[in-house]
Amino acid sequence: MLENSAGFANVWSDFLPQKGRALEDRLINEAQAVANNEIRLQISAGHVALISGVSERHVDLDLGVAFLHRWQICFRRYGSRVIAEMVYEPAAPGEATGINMILRTDELTL
Repeated sequence: MLENSAGFANVWSDFLPQKGRALEDRLINEAQAVANNEIRLQISAGHVALISGVSERHVDLDLGVAFLHRWQICFRRYGSRVIAEMVYEPAAPGEATGINMILRTDELTL
């Protein structure tokens, strides 16, 4: 995590001590779907630009309050690394959870 917003810190302040720790084994729901299948290989290869969805939680850690939120992850390559930037916003009550868009780099137009 390079930076975090005041909103993130207010909602998930208990998450901040996890900075720098590997959470891959603790991912759940939509986060686990992104990390543990073919999508991860496509991200690593630079073929995925953005993924968006709706979730209540991303890890199985008991951190703050679970709440329904929309999220987007933008992926960039920096040398051999993949940088992922994630933003959140409240979701409408009752909005279905799940991944709702995967934008691949070959679909981008300038």
